[in-house]
Amino acid sequence: MPGPLLCAWALACSLAAGAAAPAAEPPAARITERQVRELVDRTTRAANARDVPAIMEVLAGDVRIVLDFRGPGGKRQRMRLNREQYEAQARESLAHVGKYSYRREKVEIAIAPDGRTAEVKSRVREVTEHRGNTVVVALDETATLGLRDGRLLVTGIHGVTR
Repeated sequence: MPGPLLCAWALACSLAAGAAAPAAEPPAARITERQVRELVDRTTRAANARDVPAIMEVLAGDVRIVLDFRGPGGKRQRMRLNREQYEAQARESLAHVGKYSYRREKVEIAIAPDGRTAEVKSRVREVTEHRGNTVVVALDETATLGLRDGRLLVTGIHGVTR
């Protein structure tokens, strides 16, 4: 799941079965904690590798990304991005930084009782070097994941800078 520069996080899968007779439908796919942890690990590795295409693979087409941060003078501001805007922002940001690292800590996973969605809360820390200055961004991130067309995808990200 992405931080403010990459804001990266994403997930979905749904199975449908048709039946000709009154046979029971197979159980719907369910998100597992293992799937979620694998997705979190994969996106963290992709962020550290600055691999925007790999990050984008886990974002649903209709993902909504919201970032709450303090702007000039400490005033709270909110940025809302769709998938295309996020990708453009990530590419632009990474093109202009030197060193870059992305770390995720205190990961908490909650899977909905129906197994169709999950929520991942974590603390993210991004460190970049830009024009000789080190910039540290720390945020609390909540990513919403869902199953779509057999894939676990990130459907929403909300990051709040600390």
